Amino acid sequence: MLSAKIMIVEDERVVSLHLKRQLTKLGYEVVGMATDGARALQQILTLRPDIVLMDIHIEGQIDGIETAARIPEDLQIPVIYLTAYAEEPTLERARQTKPYGYLLKPFSEQELHASIQMILERRSATMARRATEQRLERLVQIRTEALAAANRELHKQTEERLKAERTLHQAQKMEALGQLTGGIAHDFNNDLTVILGSIEAIQRSGQVTTPMLQSALGAAARGAERAATLISHLLAFARKQPLHPGPIDLAVLIAGLHSMLRRTLGEMVTVRIVQGADCQPVFADANQLETALINLALNARDAMTDGGTLTLETATVELDHRAAADEGIEPGRYGLIAVTDTGTGMSREVLGRIFEPFFTTKDTGKGTGLGLSQVYGFATQSGGHVRAQSTLGAGTTMKLYLPLTEMENASAPHGTDARTAANGTDSETILVVEDNEDVRACSVGMLRELGYRVVEAPDGPAALEKLDDEPHISLLFTDVGLPGMNGRELADAVVRRRPDIPVVFTSGYEHDTIVHRGRLDPGVELLSKPFSYRDLGARIRFVLDK
Repeated sequence: MLSAKIMIVEDERVVSLHLKRQLTKLGYEVVGMATDGARALQQILTLRPDIVLMDIHIEGQIDGIETAARIPEDLQIPVIYLTAYAEEPTLERARQTKPYGYLLKPFSEQELHASIQMILERRSATMARRATEQRLERLVQIRTEALAAANRELHKQTEERLKAERTLHQAQKMEALGQLTGGIAHDFNNDLTVILGSIEAIQRSGQVTTPMLQSALGAAARGAERAATLISHLLAFARKQPLHPGPIDLAVLIAGLHSMLRRTLGEMVTVRIVQGADCQPVFADANQLETALINLALNARDAMTDGGTLTLETATVELDHRAAADEGIEPGRYGLIAVTDTGTGMSREVLGRIFEPFFTTKDTGKGTGLGLSQVYGFATQSGGHVRAQSTLGAGTTMKLYLPLTEMENASAPHGTDARTAANGTDSETILVVEDNEDVRACSVGMLRELGYRVVEAPDGPAALEKLDDEPHISLLFTDVGLPGMNGRELADAVVRRRPDIPVVFTSGYEHDTIVHRGRLDPGVELLSKPFSYRDLGARIRFVLDK
């Protein structure tokens, strides 16, 4: 038998006492008795009985039906109505309160006991079902939360994967463009070496006497030099330019650029410098860094058609894995130069292409589209990164990250070497190795004009034969990109046979045989193509005298 705490609401005391005796006899506990609705509600809230036996007709302002209706639903206390008679409207009111049962007076002890047990079993089943439902709801909630969390994680992973794929796609595209432009630049530099060398030879000959021819040759030389500059930008993008990195104090470098930038950008652009506290020196090629900053400043000026403010800000930053992934760079500490303008900004589509060679939004004839390519190639080749952030109508920030240096005594860039061409003697023999016939002929002609005796060869094996035949060779001048045995392999073979012979390399672009991590190998002398008569003479004389 199920036990229960029962409360009696009955305004006839005799009936209440009789019920109490019956309930006690049946083994139930009577926890309270009330004669009116108000008192009954107070006791119900305090005593929390398991069942309420409620007479429909009780004294007071509210009857039993209204009292049952006011019992808070969250208490889940079942009610059994007690009544001797009731008209249909009263019964309809009673049914709306959803009682657990009715007992018609007079009722027997068995009826009372059976009704209570039935209600207790029903209540027990209801509570068990409710507990099961609550448990299931909780399990569903937990599962829903887990699924939501898993969905958020999946969404996050998907976004990260898509971002990584976009970054990889961009890197592959830039790498492919770099390989293409590097190859083109190599061939063009060979041709420009011949063109510039031939123009200079004609000018030195003294045979050009008419102003028209002198003007034409001057224009041809200037055009070739402009082409050489364009090719150098292509090589920078392709990360094939020889770099000469060293420690650079960014504060000193930018302070040195300040006045020049103000003159170059014009009065409508205000140049603002913000130096970060405790900026460490970076390790990069100072001249190339200056060129990169000038390119960024010129692009910023063009974006500020009505004038504005250009801000150069320096800082030392620490990038963790997440921040580094966002910036597209390896985690670690970097020197940062941020170049910010107040110009027109760029759309997302334009932003995705700004580092591509020859891509430009400027009018025809107002830009080559190679300035930002140079910045990209220089930053990447230096072990750093460049990133653009822009909003249409709100300006652009270009962030240039460069590796820090452990070296001391960082400084601003120095000027170019002022070596001058000097004549050789016919007692000094230069072995020239170049597979391009026109370039070889041009180099040989320059060296002979400089007074040197010259021996030439088209490739490595032929050069080694010449070395065996010529005991008095003073210097090896070789192209790096030779077919078969490359220039570095040839130089190593020559030095093994004749350790006294110095080597000067020449190349139209950076070769990983003599350049590693953007730096020339120690002791390597490189004369980049296209070179002039003066450059060739100065470098050969310098190495021979050294």
